[in-house]
Amino acid sequence: MKRKPWLIIAILHWILSFFTDPLIIGCEVKWVYAVWKAAFLLFVLVFYQAVGYIVQEYRSGNQAVRSVCRFGGVYFLIMLAFLLLTWPGIWRVDEYTILWSAMELHIHYWQGYLTSVYYILCLMMIPAPVSVILFMCLINSGIAGYLVYKLWMYTGRRKAAYLLYIPFLFFPVIDSNLYPMRMSIYAFLELLLLAKICFWNYEKRTPGKKEIFGTLLLAAVVTCWRTESIYYLILFPVLLAVFFWKRLKKKQIFKVLALYLVLSIVAVGIQKVGEQSGDEYEITAIIRPLTPLVVEAAYAGETDLIADIDKVINCAYIFQGASEGETGIGIFWRWSGNGLVKEGMYTEEDYRNMMKAYYTLILRHPKIFLLERWQTYKETTGILGRITDREPPSPAINAAVRNIVYSILELRSFEDYHTQGIGAKIVYNSIPPSVILLFGALILLLKKQLVYAGSVLMVFAKVPLIFLTAPSSLFMYYYSPYLCGWVLLFFAGLLLWNQKKAGKERG
Repeated sequence: MKRKPWLIIAILHWILSFFTDPLIIGCEVKWVYAVWKAAFLLFVLVFYQAVGYIVQEYRSGNQAVRSVCRFGGVYFLIMLAFLLLTWPGIWRVDEYTILWSAMELHIHYWQGYLTSVYYILCLMMIPAPVSVILFMCLINSGIAGYLVYKLWMYTGRRKAAYLLYIPFLFFPVIDSNLYPMRMSIYAFLELLLLAKICFWNYEKRTPGKKEIFGTLLLAAVVTCWRTESIYYLILFPVLLAVFFWKRLKKKQIFKVLALYLVLSIVAVGIQKVGEQSGDEYEITAIIRPLTPLVVEAAYAGETDLIADIDKVINCAYIFQGASEGETGIGIFWRWSGNGLVKEGMYTEEDYRNMMKAYYTLILRHPKIFLLERWQTYKETTGILGRITDREPPSPAINAAVRNIVYSILELRSFEDYHTQGIGAKIVYNSIPPSVILLFGALILLLKKQLVYAGSVLMVFAKVPLIFLTAPSSLFMYYYSPYLCGWVLLFFAGLLLWNQKKAGKERG
């Protein structure tokens, strides 16, 4: 590959960004801006070398690269059409805060520092909010194209491979591809990570050092980007060990596991350090089940536990909100800036005692806790309930068309955007794909297909974890199991169908 032309393009883009940054980025601290420009230079150098490699391989006739580009290109064109119809994409709530922070080159740790890094790099590449969604569609399309290509290779049937587009064209997937939150890209990255390990196993091959390193880097990103994925630190090394056990020497396996843990711990550590500015983020994860537990504790006369909680969280607001029919997260957002969390008034020991009291209440009143968790889980069907009406961060091409497409994708009323019918509860439902993952893993375990079973369980493991800790009733929390579950069903189903058909043709 001729590196020089792409090196020149990268440097020219970097220089040009100094003139385009002021269109959207404002940062008065010069050293902060200098650090980000240095990071952006490194990024464009890697980005354009990757583009150059793809172009070179495509021109040289690399069938794998050509096929992935073509399959991914088809999906990208579809997403681009939806992006133009909904320009500048689907913007709802939290992503505005991430965008505003990114425009000032600040990290917004509540949504993961990697999200802010991604936003900032996108804005420096193309100085417009839509760039965040455009690059996300490009990445997700590449992953979808890669999976379609693999199915084509395994079946030898192009038409069968085309059927794998179906789960990628489900309304929730299209909608998420246009929604610039971390889960929208995280789900595809997790799908790619676990698919690669399954492909290695299916092809009975041992990947090279570069491929292993790239996969471990991807695994570190998946481990870090979503809080509930912290279990990867324990389970993913087990999956790697099972896969490599008879393929590498024990010393080599140890090095692979150690490298993954180092990369992941550093990535997670940066996030944990950034979150130390306050305890409110962790409190959002418990406030919803905590509310009915505190009310039940009051009825049971457990004043000692309420007192421990009240040192950190003002229980008066919990009682008032509960009496008015508010959920815990509703109480949090209603009074979070007005003394609900007693910032600066409690010690670390007080916080630990508050958490102990919370866990004690769960053990004493498990029925109350599980009923609340089940209710929250049931309400995750449908994409969002009532959301704030906000202007998009840049003008729509056609506001009327944009609203119509939104309503179709999210199965909302054309008259009232906040109204969703029964269709939304059916389409935006994570229960069926979660069941697919569970039963798929159990069947694979019975067949002693440990690598496949472990890969599927890696995704499913977050379902009970989210069930126990979800701060609100959002379909988004379960989007990764939703995407992975449906793709698993179609990929494995088409593969098995092809094997049976090939057997009949041979017979």
